[in-house]
Amino acid sequence: MTHTRFEVTETDCVGCGLCEKRAPENLRIPPGRSAATVVKQPEGAAETEACHEAADYCPMGALHALEPEAATKTAVSR
Repeated sequence: MTHTRFEVTETDCVGCGLCEKRAPENLRIPPGRSAATVVKQPEGAAETEACHEAADYCPMGALHALEPEAATKTAVSR
């Protein structure tokens, strides 16, 4: 089964914290950093929906949902 994965474009993130509030299990701004990071990819429908909501609320568009095919390509290229 394929799952939607998420990534943050750190150069676009302004560290406002909205994503942390929407998906606290998955997104955080680490201490000493000014950009959010995905700390855990969503597991299950509730976390996936929370991450989608966080992406929708991101004022800079820095949080992106990757289609399962794109997520596979990204993981392979790393």
